[in-house]
Amino acid sequence: MTRLNLLTSQVVYRVLRSFFNHEIENYGKAIQRETDISQGQVGESIKTLLEADILKKGKRTKAQYYKINKEGLHNLFKETNNIERDFDFLKELIYIYTRNYCLKIEDSNIQQMLTEEFKRGLQTNITHQKIEDERAEDLFIEIRENDELTQYSEDFIQQAFSSLST
Repeated sequence: MTRLNLLTSQVVYRVLRSFFNHEIENYGKAIQRETDISQGQVGESIKTLLEADILKKGKRTKAQYYKINKEGLHNLFKETNNIERDFDFLKELIYIYTRNYCLKIEDSNIQQMLTEEFKRGLQTNITHQKIEDERAEDLFIEIRENDELTQYSEDFIQQAFSSLST
């Protein structure tokens, strides 16, 4: 699967989403049963997520378990948004945002989640002063401005920033 497929595939997104439904490691057969995606597509999606470093191998018992790699998710976010600066809070923020987004939004893809939706939500939170954190403004300046409002992203980002300060 190509990098474009990683970012735009709804199947890959649904597989990623299944990891946040459990908050623990997961394995291919359980994902297949939960999502009703074919075993071949689940395997291909896991392989794609592993190659992109978004998943990493967990323990191996009767089956190979996988878990989210926060560092890989953070790197993909930085890459897709052309962010060069290092923000000390960004890795945890992206993880929390991604978890909240995946738990609520069924039909999406990774590109939409990490680019358009994130930028809209961040812009809205800053504009309406729901986040009083200069780090948010610095991050927004880094990823540029965007247009429309998305209520889900606004809530997810506000929750993520709130979680970081507790």
